[in-house]
Amino acid sequence: MVKMGGDPTAMTPCADVQATASMGIMQVVTDPRTTLAQSLNAMLGAELIDVASWELLASLAEDAGETELAGRFLGALAQEQEHLAIVKGWVTLMVSEGAGSPAV
Repeated sequence: MVKMGGDPTAMTPCADVQATASMGIMQVVTDPRTTLAQSLNAMLGAELIDVASWELLASLAEDAGETELAGRFLGALAQEQEHLAIVKGWVTLMVSEGAGSPAV
């Protein structure tokens, strides 16, 4: 952020919205009424957001000519894609076994 002239400590309107959205996921996961399958479904949504966000950052950095930074973002993207595959596998397993609630 600093290299591109941004303030990494700034709470932008977009960052504020993302923080609020993340609180919703945490509320779902920590609610004692939530099943494991439902928690995993909430986590799947978070992982999908992470992947899309890193894709966007890598693309923006590349478009700005920041190839080294784009490469670092692509490294983070690869990690998030692994997380997504793991969580997606868990959700698939829970659904195929009929675990949790019917409203996965």
